[in-house]
Formats: sequence, C-alpha cells, structure tokens
Amino acid sequence: MMVAPGNCTRVSALVGAFIDGELGHTDRLLVARHCDHCPRCDAELQAARTIKVGLNQLSAPACSDHLLNRLRANVDHERRTTVRQYATIGLLA
Repeated sequence: MMVAPGNCTRVSALVGAFIDGELGHTDRLLVARHCDHCPRCDAELQAARTIKVGLNQLSAPACSDHLLNRLRANVDHERRTTVRQYATIGLLA
C-alpha cells in the first residue's frame, strides 16, 4: 500500500493523543492504519510509547518541609485575601 505523504504530518500531530487514548474513532483508525504502512510514522509512534512508559515509571520528586510550609502559607494568604475581597463587594453575608 502506498502511503500518502501529506498524512505523515497529520499523523505526527495526532501521535500523542493516540497514545493517551484521546482520539475519536476516525482519527484513531487513521493513525493505526497509517502506521501499519509507514515505517517513519510507526517509529515515531513506538518512540512516543516508550517515552510515555518511562514517564509513567518516574516517581514524584520529594518536596522539602520548608517548601510545603511556604506553599501552605501562600494558599492561606490567598484564601484570606479572597474572602476579604468578597466581603468588601458584598458577596459574603
């Protein structure tokens, strides 16, 4: 089967969504069929799958107690500021 060169650009743009299961039936079929016959696009698809597997195996980085405390303080400050703003414009009773 001859692969239409213009489809490579379209398929390349859809590879990430294909791997994440975010495509509708028509686009999913387009990517699958195209990659069956296009070694370049199939290699891109396989590389993207490998990257996704690797990323899913990473653990979240540790967060220091100091950073967590700063984040909590910022959230508390924003919450208090928002409540004051709402009270000022009469949105809070």
